[in-house]
This record gives sequence, structure tokens and C-alpha cells, in this order.
Amino acid sequence: MQGYNGMTQFFPGAVLSFTRRARPSDAGVGAGVLAGMITLAVLAAAKMAIVEGVNTGIAALIVNAVVLVVVSALAGAFRAEGTTPRTHPPSVSPGGV
Repeated sequence: MQGYNGMTQFFPGAVLSFTRRARPSDAGVGAGVLAGMITLAVLAAAKMAIVEGVNTGIAALIVNAVVLVVVSALAGAFRAEGTTPRTHPPSVSPGGV
């Protein structure tokens, strides 16, 4: 069962990678998967198969999705369609012109 719960952790990144407007950052996907796997490991070590009536894979998936969205938002991955992220400050010409 842990194998299925672990494979499920790739679901949020895979689904969001096919969208146009909410494409996650690489760091967001990686951090989400890592957070989900750590959640699964902690719950497995505590011998918990169900948390508040919810399968541990779903609980870890929720943690994964939240971390994915937060890290991607902080990385500036979610932006309006057709815009590009600013990677450096705008250049100012000498003399302020």
C-alpha cells in the first residue's frame, strides 16, 4: 500500500503541468513530492494507516499540493498568461533618460 501512496505523490505536479495558467515550478513539484513522502514516512513510522478517517496517501497528497502551490507561488511560477517573470531589475540609462 505504501507503494501506491508514494506513487500518488506525483499526481499534483503531473496534472498542473498540463495546464496553461497554473504551471508549477520545478522546485514546487520537487518540494511537494518530498513533503508528501516525508508525511507518508512519518505516518508509517507511527503505524497510522488512517488519519481522521482519511487514508494516509490522501493526507500526504493534501500536504504535497499545499507545499507545491506555496513554493511555486513564491518562485513566481503562477502568472497571467502571456507574461514573463522578471529575472532582473529594469535597466536605467545614464542621466535618467
